[in-house]
Amino acid sequence: ERPTSKRPAKLYRLPADRLRIDYDDLSPGACRAREKIGKVILHAAFKWHVAALKNPASVLGGPHATVAMGQRVVRLKPRGRARIIKELHKLYRVLGEEHDEDGDPFALTMHLAPIYRHR
Repeated sequence: ERPTSKRPAKLYRLPADRLRIDYDDLSPGACRAREKIGKVILHAAFKWHVAALKNPASVLGGPHATVAMGQRVVRLKPRGRARIIKELHKLYRVLGEEHDEDGDPFALTMHLAPIYRHR
């Protein structure tokens, strides 16, 4: 727990360094859980990004950069979307293969979703 101005906040740590989300379970509880998990993942990515930008040890450009961020909005047909998903999964596997306990900690947050505009 961590004290806050209102009530103590409960902090949780994942039991492992990776998280796999079950998208096959369409129950209301599973849908709410995925929303919460997504919020936590994206919020953590934001906090790590801000901390990296403020850290003088970070390299922000060039071939030795330690921080990278980007967003690209595109229109995809099913074939292109499948290709992107396949490449993201490949990158996820490469990250696991390159993990070294003696290395510096890095996080990669992947998010791909259709854009639905609120009306």
